[in-house]
Amino acid sequence: MQELIKILKKICFQFSQHLQTFHKDCFSKKEKISENTDDLYYDDDELFDMFDSEHTFEKIGEEHFQYRFLFGIIFLLEHIKTNSEKLSEIIQLINDTCGMAVELEILLDLTKINSEKNLRKKHDKFSDEIKLRTRLREKEKLETVFEFPEKFKPVIENLGAEYELIRDGKRLLEEGEEQHNCVFSYFKNITEGKCLIYSLLIEENSEDSGKEKKRYTIEIIERNGKFEVVQFLGKFNKKTATSIKLEAELREKLKNIRMKLKSN
Repeated sequence: MQELIKILKKICFQFSQHLQTFHKDCFSKKEKISENTDDLYYDDDELFDMFDSEHTFEKIGEEHFQYRFLFGIIFLLEHIKTNSEKLSEIIQLINDTCGMAVELEILLDLTKINSEKNLRKKHDKFSDEIKLRTRLREKEKLETVFEFPEKFKPVIENLGAEYELIRDGKRLLEEGEEQHNCVFSYFKNITEGKCLIYSLLIEENSEDSGKEKKRYTIEIIERNGKFEVVQFLGKFNKKTATSIKLEAELREKLKNIRMKLKSN
């Protein structure tokens, strides 16, 4: 459990990019948190109360915020049976699902998510709702042309032409619809300069038809002067042997871009 806590603390910062509000009762004295893992045990009702309420939401401090989501991840992982190989994938799925729930202003009942299938179902439902609302009333987002911060200039200028940088809201929505993923929910992160979204279309060998084209959606961030691949996923958010190979190749390209930048 201690090792899991350490891992989760490293990734839980991702939630803070999406969820900027939380329940005002989080400040109650009984919820004081320490590094001791004994303090991390709450029963299901307490955890449910932390994450789902009819009361008004308001901002809380970053430190408390991260721990609240640490509890949320642990809560869901206790209910969703998974193995270590899929841990990061499930955590990313939880991250995206919670982020979309906040964007849609829908209260997320964690107690009803008891399997990976249920989690994916909720994720896909939220993703479809965001796309539908966008088509119906968010014309401004579709017409938005993204402006990228200077920090991403080396990637934009040096990454090969085969990597298509998604430059506007309309293309971002199309990517989500074609790939059956929630990439449009990253609209805010893109406009705030937190990430780049790329689309890669390549030909792959197929046992049935010889060659077939497959598309991958990619998220790149900058952290401490380094460019990192956060997600590299095929249709329906699938990770395959091919996507893992392509992701490794992209990581190497980003590393070379950084080295070239340092040498200049």
